[in-house]
Amino acid sequence: MRRWQQGLSLIEVVVALAIAAGAVALLYRVEGSALEASRRVQLQERALELAHSQLLQLREDPLTPAAGTLRYRGAVLHWRRTAVEVGRGYSRPLGREVRLLRLEVRVRWGRHRLALDDYLVVTA
Repeated sequence: MRRWQQGLSLIEVVVALAIAAGAVALLYRVEGSALEASRRVQLQERALELAHSQLLQLREDPLTPAAGTLRYRGAVLHWRRTAVEVGRGYSRPLGREVRLLRLEVRVRWGRHRLALDDYLVVTA
């Protein structure tokens, strides 16, 4: 009888199963990495949205600093917004004293950090 007519030996079946199991494990690991990367990107996007909304609120009311936390998909995002005076002077076009404020919003989660800064001129 020819070899192909005899069927597969036990060792050939075990080797084939081991190769198939290794391929499945590799696919599982790749899929898990892709899901984790997607989660990280979603957290970064949410942190950026949070920072932007806090910066807009700070522009509306720069004299009220605030801080807080937000839970999103199992992560805790800590944020803080402040306004720091960086200059003061007299504006001839406005005919009054003005202040230059640096608006700062910081968001952190885990080991990651995000910062947005802006400047605002306010009349004194």
